[in-house]
Amino acid sequence: MAVNIMDKMSGKWKLILGKSEGMDAFCDEMKLPADVKETLKTTEQMFELSRDGDSYKAITTIGSDVKTYIYKLGEPFPSEEMGIKSTNTYALEGEKLVGTHVVDGMTTISRTYLNADGTMISESEINGVVAKHVMEKI
Repeated sequence: MAVNIMDKMSGKWKLILGKSEGMDAFCDEMKLPADVKETLKTTEQMFELSRDGDSYKAITTIGSDVKTYIYKLGEPFPSEEMGIKSTNTYALEGEKLVGTHVVDGMTTISRTYLNADGTMISESEINGVVAKHVMEKI
């Protein structure tokens, strides 16, 4: 089951702009600059996931900014998006990919899963404040 959910999440996904929920409150709780907040709310975003043995390759695209990360489940790795550095660790919990992200001493938790309608949902939480993103496979 664990590998199966990652296999199902593999492929290219596009954020459905306008379907996100809770972004303002989440960005405020993270103390993100106004320009980063606006970019996250209005800019086309893509996500691509593939597997190579026990490693995963994630390619994130926010506007023209493209980043590639290779990681293994359970092992921390650094990332940087829009000038914001974090340390991330992913694990599987049932049919969800759960991430722990440390940014400037703050910890956020992400939960990514497939919805019954074929979309992929990613929920990020800090201090009880949740942002929800909906992605469609392309």
